[in-house]
Amino acid sequence: RPAVVEPSTVAVGAHFRGHVLVVDDEPPVANVLRLQLEAAGYRVTLGTEAERALQRLTSGSDGIDLVYCDLMMKGMSGMDLADALATRAPSQLDRVVFMTGGAFTSRARDFRDVWAARCVDKPFDVVTETAHRLEGRRLD
Repeated sequence: RPAVVEPSTVAVGAHFRGHVLVVDDEPPVANVLRLQLEAAGYRVTLGTEAERALQRLTSGSDGIDLVYCDLMMKGMSGMDLADALATRAPSQLDRVVFMTGGAFTSRARDFRDVWAARCVDKPFDVVTETAHRLEGRRLD
């Protein structure tokens, strides 16, 4: 997969707040996102398994404002996470954005079509995307 690096369109010196969970089974990708988000002022937690993200999102006391979850992962995929949340905690789906480096299976392509508003293609500008999705949390 390509590196997740895009120039940010957010104003230099802008400072944001919020807790973002990044779930990706490729640590280098997750770390690039973490560095960019932390530089913009976000608190970031990294995860490599969607199962743990599901536990956090269904516990009710996680303090996570936004989740970026890779669509294609070993074990529980982002698609499986969406299915589980739809059943167990549908209100939490609004906090999840699914990342993809390409929808390579028919299931992934169908998911991408249905969930287009909740999906981003890698590489993407994670700071601008997060600021847009967490509007109103900006600190000046």
